Amino acid sequence: MHLKYIFFIQLLIFSINGNSQFIHQRQVSGANPWTSAPEISGDNYRFIVAGDITGGEEPGVLAEAVHRINELSPDFVITVGDLIDGYTTDSLRAERQWDDFLKVIGNLEMPFFFTAGNHDITNPMLEDIWNRRFGSLWYSFKVGSSLFFVINPAGIANKGFDAGQLEYFKSRLENHNAGAPVFIFMHYPAKEMADNDHFVEFSRLLMNYNAYWFCGHEHRYVYEKFNGQPHIMLAGLATGGPGIRGHKLGEYHNLMQISVRGSEVRIANLDLAGLLPVDAVNPSTIKQVDVLRRGSWAEAEVVYSTDRMVSSVFTRMLLKNEGEFPLHVSGSFMSEKNISINPVRIDTLIQPGETSLIPVEFSAPEKFDLAGLNGITFNSTAEFYQPGAALMTTHELIVLSDYLRICHYSVDPQVSFTDTEVPFEIEEDWDWKGNHDASFSLETTHDEKHIHISVKITDDRWVMSDQRAHDKLLVYFSPETTAKPQQAFQFQFNAGEGSARVFSASGRKIKFRSSAEINGDQMYINLSVPAGMVKTGYFRLNLIYTDVDDPSGTDHTMLNWRPWETAGSWNKGAGIFLIK
Repeated sequence: MHLKYIFFIQLLIFSINGNSQFIHQRQVSGANPWTSAPEISGDNYRFIVAGDITGGEEPGVLAEAVHRINELSPDFVITVGDLIDGYTTDSLRAERQWDDFLKVIGNLEMPFFFTAGNHDITNPMLEDIWNRRFGSLWYSFKVGSSLFFVINPAGIANKGFDAGQLEYFKSRLENHNAGAPVFIFMHYPAKEMADNDHFVEFSRLLMNYNAYWFCGHEHRYVYEKFNGQPHIMLAGLATGGPGIRGHKLGEYHNLMQISVRGSEVRIANLDLAGLLPVDAVNPSTIKQVDVLRRGSWAEAEVVYSTDRMVSSVFTRMLLKNEGEFPLHVSGSFMSEKNISINPVRIDTLIQPGETSLIPVEFSAPEKFDLAGLNGITFNSTAEFYQPGAALMTTHELIVLSDYLRICHYSVDPQVSFTDTEVPFEIEEDWDWKGNHDASFSLETTHDEKHIHISVKITDDRWVMSDQRAHDKLLVYFSPETTAKPQQAFQFQFNAGEGSARVFSASGRKIKFRSSAEINGDQMYINLSVPAGMVKTGYFRLNLIYTDVDDPSGTDHTMLNWRPWETAGSWNKGAGIFLIK
């Protein structure tokens, strides 16, 4: 073994009565990744495992969890990571997040053990804060005859589960009784580590032991077997908000209580509101649960017409069952507009692996603006007929519509912007305050040689390209309407820069002209591409604007003008222009 893996600190801590034993082995000296040493007599004890917290996104839930944990009075508490919101490059903000978190868990009446998640160590700065405050990103300790491993599957500097961690944990197992429990805590599920050779070797080594795996990350509960051993993915403890959909879908405020008596381990699955079966979501239900959580039983084809003003237009609803039991889907189209929908209600039973394609017509006595259909939704309930498992949830599907736009001939370089475009999707919309915060208008023209694309962006605060995170517009141009997004030319306009950068995954070259200028709260962008590249008379565009209001953060609002997969069969027609 290399010398650098031999130097470990090993302490033996006894309680006042001399019967308590807590041994820890750590990689580095300095601060401890726990608040205090547990006082445990003999080989009988209980501990709590807590799901993701991410800074307590649900106000008051973490404090309530601390209160409930104190009532349960375990010997200690350990987590599966994502303790703060993180995702920031502002060190002062990160330090405040840790101060706030530690203030709440300071009310625990027992020791607390730290595990790092991606929110906690997103970048080297956050990892440095962790190391200064808590010392180790990975460590082990022993309570009675049981061994505890806290591993770091995705650290920045440590590049995931590396050779150093492998050698360290192998050395801890050398003298461990194979029948005594080994508890492994990590943020990511084991299946996400399948391409890491060091982790694969580590997991195979543990097949010879009485191992139990605990993880988080996905904010949903799943009980499975990994290498024949219990593998429990905890739902978030304080990450759900009003959208969590209950025990059957594995979405609730999750704690686990583990009771150990020598080599015997008993696991209790806890919601803050009560006790649940440990296999609440298990291999027999997980496929159906995944379908319900994704809302993937219903899709709507983009409603498309060559005309913007129509009196009747059609789409298709695709209902599909990717589960292993019959799926009952019932739902209705909802609209505040004077538009008739036929059928307005759908009620059908879909067998496993089957699909149902249902034509739907939208009509009105007088012509209506096709863009107005984007306010129509299909609200449905889906229920699997699985014996012994009541699996049901609801979903709201937004019906998207688009029409063929005309790229007119013009030799006038002046552009008159009229409409503010309505994005099909706004990602991280919690940070979007309306059109004054971020919006854009789009106009296109052409002459004999070029297609001219003009965009006016409105933004109440410009974050320039000298910042790591900054405002930027991506223009996707494809001379072939069937091309996938990665085959399109991608032009990137960064705020504060006077021209675009172009990328092409296919390696194709393109000659273009571009300009960008900021005037007050508006940025004017011009892009000219060769008209000769368009062989059929049709081309496709998409715009994605990233609005960065806080450059120290990493989650920013993104306005997607059209669906990303515009070339998919269900999004055909989205973002298509005809040269005329």
